[in-house]
Amino acid sequence: MSAHAFLDQLERQRLLDAAIIEDLRRQVDGSSRAVNAETIAKLLVDNGHLTKFQATKLVSDLGDAREEMAAEKDRRKQQARAKSRPAAPPPPEDEELGLLDADDELVEGGLQPLDSGGLQPLDGGGLQPLDGGGLQPLDGGGLQPLGGGGLQPLGGGGLQPLGGGGLQPLGGGGLEPLGGGGLEPLGGGGLEPLGGGGLELLGGGGLDSPGGDALSESAEAEPKSKKGPKKIVNRANVWDSPLLLGGGVTLLILLIVGTYLFLSLTRGNATEMFGKSEEDYRNGSYTAAIAKYEKFLKQFPSDPNASMARTKIGLCRLRTAIENSTDPQKGLEAAREQLPLIEPEEAFGDVRPELASLLPDLALKFAERADDAPSIEAAEQSLAKIDEAMVLVNNPAYIPSSLRNEQAVRIDLIEELKSKVDREIGRNRALESSVAAIEAAAEAGDTAKAYAERKTLLRGYPGLATHPDLVAAVDKITARAQSLVANQPLNIQPITEDVDDGTLRVLLAGNSGRTLAGADKMTALARVDGAAYGVDAAEGRVRWRRFIGYDTEIDPLPISADPGSDVLVSDGVRHELVRVKSEDGSVVWRLPLGEPFHAPVVSADEARVIVSTQSGLVVEIDTATGAPSVSAKIPQRLTVGPGRGDARRPMIYQVADNDNLYVINTDDLLCKQVYHLGHKQGAVQVPPVMAVGHVFVAVNTGPRSSMLYVLAGDENGQQLTEAQPPLPMEGHINTPLMVAGRRVAVVTDLGAVNILDVAPQKEDQPPVSPAVKPRVATFTEPTRSYPLIDNLRMWIGDSRLIHYEVQTAKGEFVQKEIGNQGDAFVGPLQHMARGLIHLRKQQGAPGVTMRAVNDRSIEETIWSTELGVPAAKVVVDGARIFVVSGRGQVYPMDGAAVQRGFATPAGGPEPGATPALFTHAATLPKGITVCVSQSLEWLAVDPAGRQQRRQLQGGRGAVVGGLATMGDGVVVPLDSGQVVYADLAGRALAHPFQPQLEAGGKVAWRRPAVITDTEFAIANDRRTLYLVEVNERGAKHLGLVKEQALKDSIVSPLAFLGGQVWGVVRTNEGDFLTAYDAKELKPGAQTQLEGRVTFGPVTVDKQMFVATTGAGLVCIGEDGSQRWQASLTSQLAAPPTLDNGSYLVGLVEGRLMRLNVDTGETIESKQLNEPIRGEVLAFNGRVLTTGADGTLLVTSLGTPDEAPAKVSAASQGGGR
Repeated sequence: MSAHAFLDQLERQRLLDAAIIEDLRRQVDGSSRAVNAETIAKLLVDNGHLTKFQATKLVSDLGDAREEMAAEKDRRKQQARAKSRPAAPPPPEDEELGLLDADDELVEGGLQPLDSGGLQPLDGGGLQPLDGGGLQPLDGGGLQPLGGGGLQPLGGGGLQPLGGGGLQPLGGGGLEPLGGGGLEPLGGGGLEPLGGGGLELLGGGGLDSPGGDALSESAEAEPKSKKGPKKIVNRANVWDSPLLLGGGVTLLILLIVGTYLFLSLTRGNATEMFGKSEEDYRNGSYTAAIAKYEKFLKQFPSDPNASMARTKIGLCRLRTAIENSTDPQKGLEAAREQLPLIEPEEAFGDVRPELASLLPDLALKFAERADDAPSIEAAEQSLAKIDEAMVLVNNPAYIPSSLRNEQAVRIDLIEELKSKVDREIGRNRALESSVAAIEAAAEAGDTAKAYAERKTLLRGYPGLATHPDLVAAVDKITARAQSLVANQPLNIQPITEDVDDGTLRVLLAGNSGRTLAGADKMTALARVDGAAYGVDAAEGRVRWRRFIGYDTEIDPLPISADPGSDVLVSDGVRHELVRVKSEDGSVVWRLPLGEPFHAPVVSADEARVIVSTQSGLVVEIDTATGAPSVSAKIPQRLTVGPGRGDARRPMIYQVADNDNLYVINTDDLLCKQVYHLGHKQGAVQVPPVMAVGHVFVAVNTGPRSSMLYVLAGDENGQQLTEAQPPLPMEGHINTPLMVAGRRVAVVTDLGAVNILDVAPQKEDQPPVSPAVKPRVATFTEPTRSYPLIDNLRMWIGDSRLIHYEVQTAKGEFVQKEIGNQGDAFVGPLQHMARGLIHLRKQQGAPGVTMRAVNDRSIEETIWSTELGVPAAKVVVDGARIFVVSGRGQVYPMDGAAVQRGFATPAGGPEPGATPALFTHAATLPKGITVCVSQSLEWLAVDPAGRQQRRQLQGGRGAVVGGLATMGDGVVVPLDSGQVVYADLAGRALAHPFQPQLEAGGKVAWRRPAVITDTEFAIANDRRTLYLVEVNERGAKHLGLVKEQALKDSIVSPLAFLGGQVWGVVRTNEGDFLTAYDAKELKPGAQTQLEGRVTFGPVTVDKQMFVATTGAGLVCIGEDGSQRWQASLTSQLAAPPTLDNGSYLVGLVEGRLMRLNVDTGETIESKQLNEPIRGEVLAFNGRVLTTGADGTLLVTSLGTPDEAPAKVSAASQGGGR
């Protein structure tokens, strides 16, 4: 079947766009293989241009049309042959029917039967059976109007009226019954052969039809009659006449042809009518389409397109309800009504692709209506309708899975809209409920509950933060919060005496360098490891030190910028605000606030100090006397201190833990306004600042982001409003904002730097804008930074010190210098005279270095002081005391040092150098002290204070576990797995002990237990216990004697007592003090301890001590039995020391104890004002120990002679 013919058919019926048909023609012409109509039809069905029903019908119609054209061609050929033959003789003029007279005799040559020369059967060129594919729409591509070759009106050459010579009624003189002789032969005057005067057979003047052609050929095939008499043939039946038989056949042919023509004409009318219905349907004229479909069904109820017409009627009604109505409910009702009606139709499968698009449209309309619903109730109703519509979408009878997959995106959109609406309904319900709860709480004065309700709501629905209903509710909270800020009396009084614990303190503060010119009477301040320091800014000498607590994060604050101004110190241990003199640290007044508080601020006139506490108390204090003048209670917790206004605006700006900023007048602490910031709990970490009448509040908003809020007030600093949108910052702001004139410097923990210019007088511009191009974040991890801005210069200390020049004309930072890279800056920078003073922690060094450098050349050091360096060892020898610091410096403690309160090093590395960190120490016979650094630097100090330094020989790695004195040397375990034995000069006394280890492995040794002068036991973290000796066979070396595999690891140092090695084994059941035979290392007695071990075991004077969380300090005798135990309030700072029949014990919390050697009962106890970290030693009736920062503490703790009386008194009192 021709592809071009098929395309012509599509073009005639206008079933495809002309451009598509033209493209298909080009493809057919360009194809290397023959393309038939079936191939194109399949292609169009697969691509959705035709339904399967349409394609099948078109291919079938095209075949029928081709067959009909072939038959027509054959008929025309036969007609042409008939016209070329001689015409039959005309009939006699006097006999219209040409009948023979009664006397005529039928002779040879008369009428003959229709044999092979008569009528011919209809072959392939004749009529064809009518099937489903025969009829074509009457649109120009099907049957043509009947022309000259069709049926013609019966003209003169046709049948003639029957005149007088015609047939007469059979009267009495008519035919007589046949007698015995029957019919007589017709004589010569009988019937003549059919000529021109009788009935014209379907010839030129009669019906021009295919049947006529056949009869003409039959007539031509009849041989001409011979002249002579006609013989009459007798018939048994008058209807057996060949003429009648021939006429009957001709009539039958005419009936068949007429039927075919009628059906063709009516079939063409059905196709045309259906096509017009389809056209209306495609154009969206559904009402007109319904009318035409119904008319089609009325006229052609059995047409092959009838099922499709009924289906399309249902679709028209469905589309009308869905597409032409704004109410999707009508579409849902129409779908429920129409779909069950058309589903049984044969053509329903062909319209499923339309339903696959139409039904999701219906559900989507409900989803969109729910999304735009004016109320929660309307949205809920539409949500229910979505579910009802989705029942139709999910019905595989309407939308099979193959078509549903094509609509997956739209179905997902419906589900997303449904989820969104569902969430919005929940959100709105929650909003209604929360607003009601907030208003009720605010009315009751419970602002904390109101804010908690808001926080709970925003945790689930953060987008509601700006909802008008919630904003209005929050306004009610803030109004109520303002009314709840009330003044209240504060029943506390300042104290003018300092706390005296009877202890002398001598600082270890190495200092070197020259004098900073112009810094006379100036005091540089520092906070290092829980202590506040005042340092002479000119020379770097420590003037005073005051312990304020490890948890205190408030830096000392000068009351004014004048040289020699007194200092406010915040004591986090006693919760006191203390005013001290800058030159010596002596107390002017102390005000115990009774709870944790935040950094104070000094009013612009310096007459008042304002401090706020964590519970929400704001206190105004007289600067001169320390007496509180007035206080106010804010109904929220506070996490930062207040920000101060300027001289023209005597306000403080106090940010609450969440949501609110309180504006309070400094004169009377009355709340003038509550501004709702809306920040989350803990999001504000630094106080607000004011610059040029604008208040700046830094709020950390995300994991690595923050916002700087800019608020403008009236001339009094009240009635704050948002001056411009918040400025985004990269990183968190946890360093106080710096103000220099009209510029504000902001530095984040990721290293971003912004210098902002405040110029509110500029019209049509925001009041705050960048003064220079911001410096982008440079850190990947949060890093604390300390900025300092002075006019057009800026310094920032973080992991290095950078000096910038701020070039506002060019709008950029210019980096001038950078130094101290890799160090950690730990305090605010201070600019004094021509010096920049900073605090930094050097890599690998203990303590903090305070250094003054040239402010124009930061690499030029003016002076350097070491602060907070712990003591490695305190040595007492007769009347001498000296302390070895963690930096390896030796500090003699003479009377002058004790008198002035600080000692200077007598030897060791220069204070400004980068020293080693000495963490392990041991005392050898003859009073020699050995200290070893992590880098294996060896320091030996004799009782006279003479020093010897060198590198430890024979070892590699770092010291681990602790040192042990054995004979004349020291056993040094290293994490490389080696155990070194060295003399006091650091020289190897033997080759090291080295168990087998995998390459690169690290070992955690426990401190060894010395058994004899040549033998020790040592354990590691690999469940192994070793017995090692000094072996002199061959080269002198530390040799293995025994090795014992352990079931569980030893987690403590080892101790030797009573011929056994002791260690603590830790299991899931608890800690067990376990004894091992000193010769074979076989496990022996095992005692479960109460709680976990916190110290020991350690041997002191033939007794062993171990401290646990449950039992306190436990004393064990040589036989392995417990002698006594003493309660402890914190961990041991060092092993007990023996002092004439009693034990001196120090606890890390700062408590000193003297215990009875036999019973463990407390003879004397004393609490110092700061923690301790070193041994407690007796010296000339006093006791010595060291603080965490190396400060030597000298105090009294009773005497051994008092022990018997105090123990007796304690016994009589019924307790220890």
